[in-house]
Amino acid sequence: MFRSLCFLFVPAVLLAASPALPQTGSSLDQEVRRIGHQTAEWLVYSVSSESAGRFICCHTWSGGTLRPVTCRPEDDHGSWVVSGKRQTIGSRALLQVYLGVENGKVRRVQTYSAGCDVETSWPVHELHNVSQVESLALLRRLALETDRKQRPDRDEVLGALVEHRTEETVVVLGELTESSMEADLREKALFWLGQTRRPTAVELLSERLTDEPSGKLRQHILFCLSQTDRPEAAKRIRRAAEQDVSAEVREQGWFWLAQTGDPSAEDAIFRALRDEPDRRVREHAVFALSQLPGGRSVDALLRVLRTSDDRDVTRQALFWLAESRDPRALERISELLDS
Repeated sequence: MFRSLCFLFVPAVLLAASPALPQTGSSLDQEVRRIGHQTAEWLVYSVSSESAGRFICCHTWSGGTLRPVTCRPEDDHGSWVVSGKRQTIGSRALLQVYLGVENGKVRRVQTYSAGCDVETSWPVHELHNVSQVESLALLRRLALETDRKQRPDRDEVLGALVEHRTEETVVVLGELTESSMEADLREKALFWLGQTRRPTAVELLSERLTDEPSGKLRQHILFCLSQTDRPEAAKRIRRAAEQDVSAEVREQGWFWLAQTGDPSAEDAIFRALRDEPDRRVREHAVFALSQLPGGRSVDALLRVLRTSDDRDVTRQALFWLAESRDPRALERISELLDS
């Protein structure tokens, strides 16, 4: 969906047939509303992004290999984010945003790195000198649209917003996660907030976790925190696993803490096996140990067998050791059967 001619890599014949829209000083949002004479067309603009090392384009798996393919936005081809070359402005990557406009309404949003090969069957119009502020404002408006028939997919919109990779992105997403927002929008915005992987995003997610009355949504926030890949997020997840009033939230806390691979996970979970009053949470904590990366999971489960007197806990540890098919686990299980 991207092409690298000027800021846009669109076949030259398409650009020749569809000249760039003039800049008249109007906002990007006003410009989008002005368009609508064609049945369907793509409005395309470029903005700088802080997504260093990321090349956003279309790929497919073939013979166990990730192979680049031409992006065709109308056909809904998926995009894979991979490392590779990218066009830049100074040290910043160049992001191209495709807005699928029908009768003056944006119905599709796609984002790609400059240099990604894109072919479209719709006419293409290119806008120049679009600022990040204008782009974020437009995407915010699209995300807030409540009429499902009049808006693009929210994940497309919020994913495009995240790829701007600026601190302003966190501010916009933070607003969309406020309790006054529609439930569906909040849930999606929380997820994409975690995808920014910024310290300020962790702070916002932690605030939402503290203030959120819904246990189900608190579980979702724990997942979002686990996606940030930041150590301070693991600390907040651990605190929820230890202190949340909901047993279901505590269960999910131990699971997502293990998923982060945080070095403190084992000791924290073993404290829960000792101190947690709810049997189901203790059993789920054993499952969380089985999710630790690498050989840490088997080490931790073997430690459970050596140190725990809780029959429910040791039964779970034996089950997950058997599932691991690790030679050390099978050897220990054989010893127990022979004793």
